[in-house]
Amino acid sequence: MSDWGNSYEYIVDGTSGLTPSGDPFALVVGPCTGEVGKIYYIGKNSDLKVFGNGKLVDRLKDALSRASDDAVFVVVPSNPDVAGSKSSVTHTGTGEATYNLVGNPLCDAEVVVEIVSGGKLNEATAKLSLDGGDTFGEVFTIPANGEVQIVDTGVKIVFSEGSNPANSFVEKDTYSFTLSGAKSSLTAIMNAIEIGLEKVTPEFVYVAQDTDNVFWAAFGAKADELFDNHRPTLFVSEARILGENETLDDWVSYLLTQRQSFAHRWVHIVAGFGEVVGKDAKTRNFSGLLIGDLSRARVNQSIGFIDFSFSNIKLPAGWNDAIGKTLNDAGYIVMRQYAGEKVLRWANGRSMADDSSDYRWFEVSRTVHKAIRLIRKTCLKHLH
Repeated sequence: MSDWGNSYEYIVDGTSGLTPSGDPFALVVGPCTGEVGKIYYIGKNSDLKVFGNGKLVDRLKDALSRASDDAVFVVVPSNPDVAGSKSSVTHTGTGEATYNLVGNPLCDAEVVVEIVSGGKLNEATAKLSLDGGDTFGEVFTIPANGEVQIVDTGVKIVFSEGSNPANSFVEKDTYSFTLSGAKSSLTAIMNAIEIGLEKVTPEFVYVAQDTDNVFWAAFGAKADELFDNHRPTLFVSEARILGENETLDDWVSYLLTQRQSFAHRWVHIVAGFGEVVGKDAKTRNFSGLLIGDLSRARVNQSIGFIDFSFSNIKLPAGWNDAIGKTLNDAGYIVMRQYAGEKVLRWANGRSMADDSSDYRWFEVSRTVHKAIRLIRKTCLKHLH
C-alpha cells in the first residue's frame, strides 16, 4: 500500500448560528388601538405611534429596547375585543372627596393621583403618575366637574366634594389603582396570526398579551400545522402576572395547574415579571424583553448567556430562587440572579415540552429549524 497522503482543505459554512436572511425575524400580534389586521414592518428605530396604545405597544417598546439593529418585526394588531379591567381605588390620607372610575382601559397602567395643594373642586391641584409613582406629570387643577382624565388610557376618575368642600382634597393624599388594558380573544389572535402568515415566514410568532393553556394549545396546533407545511415556527407568549390580592404562592399554583394539562415542544411561555427601572417602570411580563434578546442571539446560543443580562430589572417583592426554579422546572421562562452577581439573567430558554423531549430549549429548536429550512431549500433544487 502506497503512503502517498496529502492535506485537504474544506470550508464548513453555516455553523456560526446566524439566522438566514430574507424572512422577518418575528411576526408579532397583540391588542392595541391601531388599525386591526393591517401589516406593518418595523425595526429598532421605528415610531410606534401608529399603533396607538395597548398591550402590543408596551411589549414592542420592550422588544425594540433590546433588539438587534437589523432585526425585522412584522406586526399585525389584533382586535381588542375583550374589555380591560380596573382595580379598586386605594385612598391614602384624610381628604373627604368621594370618587369613581369610569371607562374601559385601553392599556396597562399603575395610576397614582397625588394631591399637591388641598381644597375643593376647581381649587385643589394634583399630579398624575402612570407607573406607580416613579414618575409624575405636570401639576394640574382638579376641574369643577371633578373629572380627571387618565391620559391615553380611556379611563377617568371622577371626584365629588365631601360634606365639607374645603376639606375635599388634602395635600399629599393619594388615590391609587391599577388598569389592565383590553385584550384579544383567541379568535382575534389567531385571525391576526393568519393574516401575517399569509405574507411572511418568520422564525417566531410572538403573541404580545397574557394567555392561558387554551391559547397555548391553539399555538401548538398551529406550530404542528406549519411544520407539516415545511414552515417550522416557534411560538412565544406570556403567562398572566400576579393578580390583585393574590399571593405569589397562589400565582405559582395557578401556573403549575395550567401546565399540567398542556405540553408542546415549540411553545414558549414567559412567567417572569416585574419592573424595568426607568421612565416606564410599571409592572409587566418580560416577554417583550425576551423577544428582543432572541433577535440578538445566535440560533445555537442560550439566552442565559451573560450577554443578555439586565441591570435595570426589579423582580416583585417576595420572589426567590425557589419560585424561579419551580416555574422553570415546569417549563416556564423566568429570570434569576446568580450568587455573587449584581445583574439578572434569563434562567434559560425553556419550552413547554415534556421532560423527555430533546426540544426543551430555544437553542435546540432554533438550530434544528434552521437546518430544516436550509436542507429543504437545497433539496428542492434537485427535485425531478
